[in-house]
Amino acid sequence: MPTAKFELFEAICEELEERDTFVLTTDYFAADEADDMFAELRRQFNQTSNDTAIDTAIASLSQHFAARNSRLPFGFDPTTRRFWSEDRDYVSFITKVQQFRSTPGATAKQFETEVTKRLLWRLQGVVECVGWPRAQFRKFKEYRKYLKRLGFGPGVVYEHDRDGGFDIIWMPPLGAVPHRPIISIQCKNTDYLAKLADESLGPARRSLDNGHLGLKGAKVHLCCVMFNDYIEAGRLGKKALDFIPLGLSDLALPSYWEIPVYL
Repeated sequence: MPTAKFELFEAICEELEERDTFVLTTDYFAADEADDMFAELRRQFNQTSNDTAIDTAIASLSQHFAARNSRLPFGFDPTTRRFWSEDRDYVSFITKVQQFRSTPGATAKQFETEVTKRLLWRLQGVVECVGWPRAQFRKFKEYRKYLKRLGFGPGVVYEHDRDGGFDIIWMPPLGAVPHRPIISIQCKNTDYLAKLADESLGPARRSLDNGHLGLKGAKVHLCCVMFNDYIEAGRLGKKALDFIPLGLSDLALPSYWEIPVYL
């Protein structure tokens, strides 16, 4: 479950989905849930009042997004306690997908689709929602044909594994198929848990390592796992990971492009 500051973040997004601006008072949200959230915010940030806890949480959230080369989708005036929307599309995305979290069934597929839409705003190159053709392709031979144009050979797909284990594939704009880098992005409609990432990565990794025609054994593939959660360093443990953990805050619009300057 997201920590208190991200509960606050989602609550603000929900309000801004309904209106362009609002003033946040400590009795604004439903009593029971708000009391728990504000109490946890005070504890988390070692504050004695709700107002100072909120101010500190917003500052922490701003730093979190800045580390991802983006910014909060709303503005905040601490003197008037007023919030206003600055990125309505992203606010709507957060409001929608947080309702999917840990819900079984079709919502996992919806989460995958919504993540793909947001990645199209964030990335350059080709972004393929490999799961999308499930609604159209009924035979594994059709999947083979589909994945062939991404550089995969016939061994990537079998009857029991029609989509090669992939959720989303990103191909940065470098090189040409089949010698073009491929990044696998798996989607988990849950809170962050490394064990779930490990389980999700196996089939996709085998397809990348054994099924791709132009990059076999090159060890140039990257694997990411997108969670319906927010990724903070303190939750990742001390061991290095063999995948890139991603969360909802990684899907905000970039505030600027990081272009290196060589002197």
